[in-house]
Amino acid sequence: MKRTLLRILKAKKAKLYRVRDGQRDFEFIENIEIHLYEEENRVPRLGNKEPLKINNRVSIVITEPLDEPFRYGDGFSLELDLKRNDGIFERVFIHNIEPININVNGNWEFEMDHDSLNWVRFL
Repeated sequence: MKRTLLRILKAKKAKLYRVRDGQRDFEFIENIEIHLYEEENRVPRLGNKEPLKINNRVSIVITEPLDEPFRYGDGFSLELDLKRNDGIFERVFIHNIEPININVNGNWEFEMDHDSLNWVRFL
């Protein structure tokens, strides 16, 4: 598998929403990065030597420690302002992000569905 970083989008302020036991609260985040990746996988199939399958992945990295620890079953969503190509900031809501790498003293990394947002406006 070959993983290529296409672009890093940065936001200065964001709200991370957490749903726990039916209660929704949020935390302000000062620095956040969105990494856009392209992954190439060679999938062997009968009749083809090595067909190429390309997937796009989005990783959201929070670069500061969060106040409250993560618990199993927590749900997360994100509200942030991203700068478009024309210089105007657009408020973006990203729902159903899943934590994939959590470090209590440092970065949190989430994954989201690439197709849930039109990324061309921000590249």
